[in-house]
Amino acid sequence: MDTKKIHVAGFLLIAMTVVAARVLAPSPPEESVYLASGFGFLSLLSLIFVLAIPIFVKYAGSPLTAYLLANRRWLGIYVFIFALLHVLVVYNFFFGWDVSKMINNTNAPFIALGSMAFLILASMTATSNNASVRILGRNWKRLHMLIYVALAMILVHSYSVGLVFMSNRALSAVVIALAATVVAIKAAMKLAAWQSKQPL
Repeated sequence: MDTKKIHVAGFLLIAMTVVAARVLAPSPPEESVYLASGFGFLSLLSLIFVLAIPIFVKYAGSPLTAYLLANRRWLGIYVFIFALLHVLVVYNFFFGWDVSKMINNTNAPFIALGSMAFLILASMTATSNNASVRILGRNWKRLHMLIYVALAMILVHSYSVGLVFMSNRALSAVVIALAATVVAIKAAMKLAAWQSKQPL
């Protein structure tokens, strides 16, 4: 399976986020804020994109959508990589690797939501391989269904503590509406598939 395009796109998005943070930051001290927000926002958008791939395949089938579906695991791994970069920047520049600062922060509940979502993404990434599918059996699918829980947590987290992109209420409303639409369409697709299997 050719994954070169996925890796190139992933590294380009990381590089573009770093460059954008440097360009958009009003002053050098605020670059870390834009970097953290950039990687967090990139992780959120890429997560919504990955969830939407089955919709693209169903309603706009093409070699591109087939390629995306075939490489969905790697795309999901890059969602985690973007989230990992976000977490590393936040813990380094905002908390100085001091957990007590995070716990005592006024936004601790929303930071905790983001942390739990990150752990879900980490567990999904660690099990994104055929060996895990064989070992976990039906539990593998149950585990990966937690992605919807992670999405809800990330939306609340980013809406509550986002410092750049999601602090714009018009933009955050668009992102939340987009996420809700993707989830609703996928739910409708699953319901239709289930009904088609029921005996008449």
